[in-house]
Amino acid sequence: MFLHILKYELKVALKGKAVIFWLFGFPAILGTFFYIAFGNLYSEEQFEKIPVALVTVTEDRNFEQTLESVSEGEDGLFEIKKTDKKKAEKLLEDGKVSGIIFEDEEISLTVKSEGIKPTIIRFFLDQYKVNSEMISQQIRENPLNIFRISDMMRSEIDPLIKQERSDGNQDPYVQYFYNLIAMSCLFGALGGVTGVLRSQANTSALGARRCVAPVSKFASMTASLAAQGAISFTCNTAAMLYLKFVLGVKFGVPIGMMVLIILAGSLNGLAVGYFVGAVCRSENMSIPIVVGVMMFFCFMSGLMIGNMRAKVEMTAPWFNHLNPAALISDSFYVLNIYGSNERFISNILILTGLTMVFMSAGALITGRKKYAAL
Repeated sequence: MFLHILKYELKVALKGKAVIFWLFGFPAILGTFFYIAFGNLYSEEQFEKIPVALVTVTEDRNFEQTLESVSEGEDGLFEIKKTDKKKAEKLLEDGKVSGIIFEDEEISLTVKSEGIKPTIIRFFLDQYKVNSEMISQQIRENPLNIFRISDMMRSEIDPLIKQERSDGNQDPYVQYFYNLIAMSCLFGALGGVTGVLRSQANTSALGARRCVAPVSKFASMTASLAAQGAISFTCNTAAMLYLKFVLGVKFGVPIGMMVLIILAGSLNGLAVGYFVGAVCRSENMSIPIVVGVMMFFCFMSGLMIGNMRAKVEMTAPWFNHLNPAALISDSFYVLNIYGSNERFISNILILTGLTMVFMSAGALITGRKKYAAL
């Protein structure tokens, strides 16, 4: 009997065009707009040479050779502009150079403001002074030491050291797609609401007929929720596949793990909808409540404002551990940046725990309902 009910529940669920739209159509459309808006904003940053003005007061050939050596090639550190003091100050004022190096008996630096580029210039000069003094001391002690330390300065001040921090996607805008999938999963609550309302005698004529049918209420409700959950999971997975393979969004997460997160998120959305539908008495009340609550969760997770979840983490970290949208999006983020670890497992366990709580509460409420007459 369960399979019979499940088959017809699936047929009915597939005819629910509104639910299908919110589970697949809307995420696909919004994801397309996200891709158009964010798709080309991020690219792998290329190091650009730092423009520097060089003003020579007293010539120091060793310093100039060192400066030229670290500025050679496309991946050089500096773009040197040799000029006089007046022109150099004009270039600095106009923002065309990041600093002015004065080559004198004591090498000095003038900058307009602090920042990354002036800091790199200052670091280079400090390193040069330290290495220059060390080399001079070594040569004074033993002239043959020049062969041992001739390459020391170049190796220490090399500004470009490639180091992979993660195998995932470093694009900061990918978090919007994580939150989009989280929203799609939580919209499965609409199916949960629909399923429970169609099984209660006081909310629909179909529910009244089901209550007098010679079928276990548990079997009927389980089949209804299973059908809605299957539709939700399928639509959410299809939306993810559209984003990944059609739009080409690089999630940085193995597809198998993405399916696992979507499964956990879809079940959570279904459970919340089941609970809300059991508490409320009509569809007109349940749907607005579900949509409002889910959109609030998605907003606090960062769907509209990218760093919202980080702000919540600073002020109320406990809320992120109870917000299903934050748990779903953070699961994607953790797998992308760190790979599977304790934080990811914790997110999935909390999400599963919340699902069980809402499912149990919904079952308790619907199981206790009795009707004086139908």
